[in-house]
Amino acid sequence: MENAIVKITGSEGGARGIISEEGEHQVTVRNANGRSSSTTFRIDKTPPTCSTVTYSPPSWTTGSVTATVRCSDTLSGCKNNVTSQTYSTEGTYSIQIEDHATNVANCLVTIDKIDTVAPTCGGNVTMVDIDGTTLNTGDWTNDRITVEKDCLDDDSGCISPGYVWLFADENGTITFNFEDNAGNTTACDLEITNIEREAPTCTTSLITDINAQGWSKEDVITEAQCFDTGGSGCSSGQALTGTIAEHNTNHTFTVTDNAGNSNTCSTSTVKIDRNKPVCSFESTGWVVLPETVTPDCDDNSVQTASNGISGCKTAQNFNVDEIDDAANIKVEDQADNISFCNKNDLKVRYVEIRGTQSTNSNPALKQELANIIKQNVADDTRNESPNSDQSTLNYNLSSGNIAYYENDVELDSFTVNDKKTIVVKGGDLYLKGNINYGTPDSILGIIVLKDSEGNKGNVFVDNAATDISAILFAEGSMLSVNGNKNPVIFSRDNTLDNQLYWKGSVITDNTIGGNAKNECPKQGCIYGTSTLENDLIYFRSYHYSGNGVASSDPQGSGAPMIIEYDSKVQQNTPYGFEVPSDFSFEEVVN
Repeated sequence: MENAIVKITGSEGGARGIISEEGEHQVTVRNANGRSSSTTFRIDKTPPTCSTVTYSPPSWTTGSVTATVRCSDTLSGCKNNVTSQTYSTEGTYSIQIEDHATNVANCLVTIDKIDTVAPTCGGNVTMVDIDGTTLNTGDWTNDRITVEKDCLDDDSGCISPGYVWLFADENGTITFNFEDNAGNTTACDLEITNIEREAPTCTTSLITDINAQGWSKEDVITEAQCFDTGGSGCSSGQALTGTIAEHNTNHTFTVTDNAGNSNTCSTSTVKIDRNKPVCSFESTGWVVLPETVTPDCDDNSVQTASNGISGCKTAQNFNVDEIDDAANIKVEDQADNISFCNKNDLKVRYVEIRGTQSTNSNPALKQELANIIKQNVADDTRNESPNSDQSTLNYNLSSGNIAYYENDVELDSFTVNDKKTIVVKGGDLYLKGNINYGTPDSILGIIVLKDSEGNKGNVFVDNAATDISAILFAEGSMLSVNGNKNPVIFSRDNTLDNQLYWKGSVITDNTIGGNAKNECPKQGCIYGTSTLENDLIYFRSYHYSGNGVASSDPQGSGAPMIIEYDSKVQQNTPYGFEVPSDFSFEEVVN
C-alpha cells in the first residue's frame, strides 16, 4: 500500500495530513464539546515473500509437475497462503503471490524432474562364468554365465546400479529390461553364443607299422585326431601323439575343446616283441642232408610288462651247398625280429657225402689225381725201404714225415702232431680206431695204392672207429669190417651201430647212391641188394634218432657217415698230395 492521506472534515472546519510509515495507525478527533471519534488504518508497502516451494511429485516423473508456493507476509498477510501451478515441460517459471495490501511478488520455480525419454542399452557387456572367469569376445565356456549390460540415460538416470545382470544357461537371446528414475522402460536383446556343452570326438591311429600278425618289434607311436562340431573348436596345444612302450597295452588320449568339454579315445591293444629269436641247429649241431636244412628257432624269451613273446614263424629251408655266408641262414619271429645262425655251428650229416669223389662222379679227374699222387709217392720213397712194422707208424724214417709200407697195415688209434703221410703200396689198410690232430696245424695224408696186378689198395674201417681226421686217397674202396676184418654189407643189427665222422676228404673207388652194375638214383637202392657193398650211403647202420641202436630206427633215417671237407688240404697239403698250381684239388674232393 502507498502512503495514507488522512483528511478530517467537520462543522468547524477540517484538516488534512499524510502518514507514510507502515504499520497500524489510529486517528482520534475531538469536537468542541469534547466529544472524540477514532479510526484505525494500516499501511503495508512490503510485498509478500515465497517462504517454501514444493513439487508434486517431488522426484522424477514422466508426466506433469505441480509446483506449490507458500506465501508469507507479516503485515497485511497473504491473500492466499498457498498457490499452485502445474507444468508439463521442464523449465523455470514464475508464480505470483499477493498480500492484502495488494502488494505482489513473483516466486520462481524450476521444473527439472520431467523425463519422457526411455533409457538406452549401453555397449559394455561383461560375462563371467560360474568359476569367476571373465569371458572376452570369442571365449567359450561350458558353464552357466552371468551377463551384465550397462543402462544409459541422460535425464533422470538409470535406476541404480546402472546395469542389469542375467544368468545364461544356454546359447540364445536374453532380454535386459532397463528403467530410468522417471519410470521410463526399454528392453534390449543380447545374443549369447559362448556356451558349448557338446564334447568333442576323436579317432586314433598307429604311426608305427604293425605287421600282419599284429606285432611290432619296437615302441609304437600313436596319434589322435580331435573333431568338434559344437562350435568352440578343439583346443590347441593338447597332446595328440603318444607312445605305447608296454606289451599288450593301448594308449588313451583325452581331447578337449575350447569350452572345456573333454572326451577320450583309445588305440587298439598293441603286441610288442623286441627280442630276437635264437637261431640254432639241433642240440648236437648236426643236420641231415643232402638237400636242405631247417634251422631251429627259439623265441621263448622272458615275457615282461614291456615285452611279449610273439613266437617263431616257420623257419625257411636252406640248401647248405648254396649258402655262402651266415646272412642266408636266419629265423624270424611273428614280430619280424630276425636272428642269424652261425654257419660254423652247422655240422652236416651228409648222405650225399661231401669230400668223396667216386668213379661215377668224375673218373677222368680222379685218374689224373691218381697219376699225380703215384708220381709223388715214387719221388718221396725213392731209395727208401718199406717199413717192416705193420702195426706202428715210424715217424723217424729218413724222409722224416712219410711212413711207407708195401704190405697190409693195421693201425690202432693215434694222434698226429704235425704234418705226416702214410703210404701203403700194394696192400690194404685196416683202421681199428680213431685218428686225431694234436695241434691246429696238424694234418695227415693217407695214400693206399694197388699192386702191379690191380689188387689190394682198399681201406677197411672197424666199427670202433668213430672220429678220423685225414686226407685219404685209395685206388680201391673203403669198406666197413667186423672184428675179423671181414667186409660187412649194410646190416640192420648192431654190428655197425657207430656213426663215422671223417674230417678231411675221402677219395676212393666207392659209389654214392648206386654203381655201374645197377644204376639207381641217389638213396634209391634197396637194402640187401648186391649194389650196397661199395655204396658209402650204407657204410654204417648208425641211426642218429635211435642213439646208435639200428633196430630202433626206420630204414633210411640218420646219417651213417659224415665226411666234412677240411680246407687245410689247400694251405697245408700233406706230403704226396702236392699238385700243380692249375690243378683244382677242391674240385676233386667236393
